[in-house]
Amino acid sequence: MRALAWMPGQDSAVPISADEMATLRIQEEGVLWADYPSPTDRDFDYLRATFGFNAVTIDECRHDGLHRAKVSDHGDYLFVIWPVLRARPEAGGVAASGLFVFVGANYLITVHDDPLPVLDDVSRSTVDDSDVAIQGSDWLLLRILDDAVDAYFPEIDRLTEKLDELEDVMFENPSKAHMASLFKVKRAMLTLRRMAGPERDVVNLLARHESRLIDGQTFVYFQDVYDHLARITDSIDMSRDVIAGAMDIYLSSISNRMNDIMKRLTVVATIFMPMTFVTSLYGMNVRLPLDRHGSAFYVIVAVMVVVTIAMLVDFRRRGWW
Repeated sequence: MRALAWMPGQDSAVPISADEMATLRIQEEGVLWADYPSPTDRDFDYLRATFGFNAVTIDECRHDGLHRAKVSDHGDYLFVIWPVLRARPEAGGVAASGLFVFVGANYLITVHDDPLPVLDDVSRSTVDDSDVAIQGSDWLLLRILDDAVDAYFPEIDRLTEKLDELEDVMFENPSKAHMASLFKVKRAMLTLRRMAGPERDVVNLLARHESRLIDGQTFVYFQDVYDHLARITDSIDMSRDVIAGAMDIYLSSISNRMNDIMKRLTVVATIFMPMTFVTSLYGMNVRLPLDRHGSAFYVIVAVMVVVTIAMLVDFRRRGWW
């Protein structure tokens, strides 16, 4: 556990212990932030006893897996579930880690299992910000959510550039490998959409200023975060349309390639039909013209060559090959 406290009149935050955190909680002085990476049962028991968190919210923090973003108002505190984006460029996809936030009048508690760089960034940027003690705990929540949302933009840009490359290649020479890469981009976009959609609803609730824990000056900034999430979801939806178009391009290219192959095979088979007819005709055990003529073989071959050339010229004139 790591904890910081911003006290009125101090220029920067100071580290505090668990006992000092409990004292500040009772006195309701300043703003404190306690972060619990990989919390233990003892940590949860302490939070429940010190801050009065109910068993339902504590149990939700214990569950593994990707949680849907949501916010619930419990009177004395807000409980926020927020999936934080984690890029996986080596796998060509994205993943998420669950962040659980308790927001009270003068405290903010963050709980998570995986390391979250966004919390480290906010901690470094606010440790010397004396205005945090004035702005309140909701300002810290805003900073965390804002930085978490900003992490979407470079990831969407990376996936969009990859999608543009695949789209260009599929116009020229599509392959199964390109289709597999396209499906990876599609899965990543779907993951982003499943994360950003509920997060937009959460920020929308916070921006309505319906909770007394969200200050009148802070909720306006939540509206800006909501606008960012709206842009993100719009970009993802546009990319999904591009993915669908790229898939159609791939299927059309494969179909056109198959049609071209069938056309060439049909031309070859059609050319051999008259030659097959002539050779099978003169293979019959009956008397036929020229069968006893000395130059019959050369005449028959010449006829087959002339017929073949005439068919090729006709096919070319018609544009069949």
